Amino acid sequence: MLDLMNRVSFLPALAPQAARTASANGITVDTLGYNGVCFEVQAGVITDGTHVFKLQDSPDNSVWTDVAATYVQTPSGQTNQFTSSTTAGTIVKFGYLGVARYVRLVSTVSGQTSGGFYASVAALGLPINIPAT
Repeated sequence: MLDLMNRVSFLPALAPQAARTASANGITVDTLGYNGVCFEVQAGVITDGTHVFKLQDSPDNSVWTDVAATYVQTPSGQTNQFTSSTTAGTIVKFGYLGVARYVRLVSTVSGQTSGGFYASVAALGLPINIPAT
């Protein structure tokens, strides 16, 4: 049986908080020592507004660039946003195929009054050394 626990590490990517009413840069994920990273965003109650997600990467954790669509994996048919019609518990995920050391999830919020609740984790996988930390 595959020992998944020692091949994956989880980090907060967009910390839970009160309803999000403003855009936010997620927590920097350092991919050093890993061969892959995936982000998962889970919706709570989205009262209003449009909450659009994208990935950014950086070679130095200072200058950030939007990741080109070629280097972002998403499941077929998945949208990259939450709105008031998003059901609580909905999950969206993004895989990163680029080579930059640092990656983060960005949430851009518009048209909100009350906002929405959601949080994200990053899963670092395929570590160079096992077990993963």
